[in-house]
Amino acid sequence: YPTFAAATTDVNALKDKTQKYIYVLTKQNGTMATPVAVSLPSQAESVTVTRLANGNENETIYLSGNISLSCDTTFENIEFAPVNRGAGTAFSISASGYDVALEDITVSDESDTMTLKDISGNGKQTIKLVSSELEMSGAITNAARVEASEDITIKGNVKTTTLALMNDESGDEVACAIGGTATVDYLENKDDEDSAKNTLVFARNSSNVTNLTINKDIINDGDTVLIR
Repeated sequence: YPTFAAATTDVNALKDKTQKYIYVLTKQNGTMATPVAVSLPSQAESVTVTRLANGNENETIYLSGNISLSCDTTFENIEFAPVNRGAGTAFSISASGYDVALEDITVSDESDTMTLKDISGNGKQTIKLVSSELEMSGAITNAARVEASEDITIKGNVKTTTLALMNDESGDEVACAIGGTATVDYLENKDDEDSAKNTLVFARNSSNVTNLTINKDIINDGDTVLIR
């Protein structure tokens, strides 16, 4: 298919929400001069957007705008390059009520202003962030569950029912760093017994953590969760 829209038109025409689809990128999508829109199916259980196993290290999608989900969606081994945005070169993801996973995702360094800004939901979905040193310039809002590992940085606020720190045995000690405030019902530690301790880092100017609110409980299913 030449475009996301062409593939999605055919998928939606099948009208089968029990099917799981995979979009495989075989080449760069768009350019700095001609960015593309990412159109995703609504008539599907889920869609995974990935690259060829023997392709470039990261297939780049030059984005013309934000991404809206219409089914559960996974992006893996993809590089995003947001361009031609009226408000700058940041892009956001609107998850609505669908799960979104960002696995081994990067944002292009062709411009210092290229960034993933916000991920928003409606309080019913899981947001999974498993991308080494991925940095978000904005916030995560209205999620049911946020799973973070491999040194994720969220410069804005985080509002979710559960914030789960998910480093495995190969993960870094820092699972997530939050620059704003975090409001959660549950803080969950899910590290493997052989892994480094999960660490949740806050930007602060005093010796006390004042920008973390845990309304209910800490669930410790692993070794130790560190907050600093």
